[in-house]
Amino acid sequence: MDFVLLLFGVLIVLQRGVADLPPLLNDQAYQDGELGAYPRQTFFSDLDVIAPVPNIIVQQKDGASPARYITWAAHGDNFTTVPQLLDVETLSVIYQGPHYDEDTFGFTVQTCNNSDYLIWWAGTSIDGRAGGFVYILNSTYHLVWNISSIDLEYIDAHDIFLTPDCHAIYTSYQSRIADLQEYGSEMWPLSNSSWLLDSYFEEVDLLTNELVFRWRASDHIDMHDSFWLPEIEQQGDENWHGWDFFHINSVQKDHLGNYLISARHTNAVYYVEGRTGSVLWTLGGSRNDFVDLSGGRATDFSWQHDARWIDDSLTSLSLFDDRSCGYIQAEDSTSRGIIIDLDFHAMTVSLAAEYRAPDDIVAVRKGGMHHLDNGNNLLGYGSEPAFTEFAHNGTILWDVRFGPVMQDIDRETADNYRAYKLDWDGTPHWSPKIAAGPSVDRMPVTLFNGAYTESLSKSSNDTAYFSWNGATRLASWLVLAADEPRNVLEMRGVLAQINKTGFETGLYVGEQFPFICVIAMDNEEKILGVSQLLHVPSGKTAEIEDTASPLYSQYVVFKQKWHSHKYLNARLNLAIPVMAVSGIVLVFCACYRSRALSRRLADVFGRRGYQPVQHTDEIEKQLDFDITREFSTSSAVDPATSLMSHETVKWESEDDPGMGARRIHQ
Repeated sequence: MDFVLLLFGVLIVLQRGVADLPPLLNDQAYQDGELGAYPRQTFFSDLDVIAPVPNIIVQQKDGASPARYITWAAHGDNFTTVPQLLDVETLSVIYQGPHYDEDTFGFTVQTCNNSDYLIWWAGTSIDGRAGGFVYILNSTYHLVWNISSIDLEYIDAHDIFLTPDCHAIYTSYQSRIADLQEYGSEMWPLSNSSWLLDSYFEEVDLLTNELVFRWRASDHIDMHDSFWLPEIEQQGDENWHGWDFFHINSVQKDHLGNYLISARHTNAVYYVEGRTGSVLWTLGGSRNDFVDLSGGRATDFSWQHDARWIDDSLTSLSLFDDRSCGYIQAEDSTSRGIIIDLDFHAMTVSLAAEYRAPDDIVAVRKGGMHHLDNGNNLLGYGSEPAFTEFAHNGTILWDVRFGPVMQDIDRETADNYRAYKLDWDGTPHWSPKIAAGPSVDRMPVTLFNGAYTESLSKSSNDTAYFSWNGATRLASWLVLAADEPRNVLEMRGVLAQINKTGFETGLYVGEQFPFICVIAMDNEEKILGVSQLLHVPSGKTAEIEDTASPLYSQYVVFKQKWHSHKYLNARLNLAIPVMAVSGIVLVFCACYRSRALSRRLADVFGRRGYQPVQHTDEIEKQLDFDITREFSTSSAVDPATSLMSHETVKWESEDDPGMGARRIHQ
């Protein structure tokens, strides 16, 4: 159905906008793997962005955290891994970061010096271990810091933590020769010159690039405490295959200057003194220092990740309990998130809360637990492509999958090291993107193949597609269309104003308007950015030329014209009711004067001996009746033919979920 918009004096026909392929809802074919190990979609306007197509098992309920975004960084052997922010409402991509290296881990938002930053690790497998760098971007997506280790070879993927004063704490693994004879076995003997893969963490001042602190596991931890024996993967014989006895996977510095560390291969959490590096206490593992008041459920975690303090008093911590490493698993192997309360006077611990993964999900690697500001908890299952938000009391408020779960297709589905639910305010330093493409119907995920792609390439362009990667303030698009570029630049044709509903929005334009440009606006209809000028039939784009002076740039011209239009509309909106009230008052006064005059004339004629045929009130009643009868017997006015019926329309594309198309990857 077409609609009409009258704006800037130009009458234009509108079409509905199209948006991303929406998530599926508890789709069994998706869970069974019939749609592929990792269903995805691509976009016309930004070919670099490849977005997941999720399967929502439990839709978000009341009480869920109000945070706006979910972090997602798919990791696997068969697809490119990049950091992504997903919109909580639609699960569409709001931002996709650059592809710095083969793998991406730990994508999140952290704060230092009162500024928020996007932060993640990117790297690859080097000599049997993850080696790479940490990347930190500001709110305009400029790279602020690219962190490498001070003296160690590489930074490891497992954790990066920013302190409030912009110190970066990161993990690292380094191989060295060590005497490991006593740790070998008959099946896998080791020598006095075997290889040990040792765990480290370093703290570096980002402002001065100075090393603040370094800690090495083998200096403080007895290697006999390891549950990961060298024979499990026959480690220790080569530099690239050293025995990973400790496996550090999280580190957090608290306001006392001490460090909370998780070690997967000792099944333990350690509290390390911030000056000497000595271990103040151990929770779990073979050297547990606490009495468990919960029958062992607070200290029997195994192969865990992501230990974090969740209160300033440092008496409660959270962690993700994998309960399996693939080779060894607990009797009750369902992964869980737990909150543990600690009493340092009595040296006791108790299980304050437990959040068991739905469908008995077992994470054999990775995973995390994010304690949210409203008391909820978000679990990400690492090796299993899913996350779940729990209320404090354990109720599942949201459950989403990004591929088949627990289907024995490990390494084909997408790992996500940790999931975070958070807020972010991004204003890209690049412009919105626009592209032409055919108008196509949405296709089921299973129908994406080469023939479908080829048919798209042979179709004629009749639709404009536009997006703006990273623009969190983007609320709507103003679409300018005309038969020649000059009319677009002078804003003589405004085709539509469309609400943003996903990563990409599309609008059918046909052959009538070959030149298209879009303007991005926020919730207050302030202009945020302008796309290139698109020639729809050819699909070619051109930068909008600006004059030498920024005071007369095309961007400024658009802003001035749009703000003038808004100002005029505001004045009209104010003037119309004022004029209406004034008109009513004038009519009332005129009627009053008319009635008074009639009565004065009647008095005059009465004194001269003349009598009116009827009283004035009766005449007026008769006139009112005649007027009413005249309008009631006349034909009705067709609102479709009346200019008075035309309204300014803001079209919300989500009203028609059947429009649009996406190309789907499997």
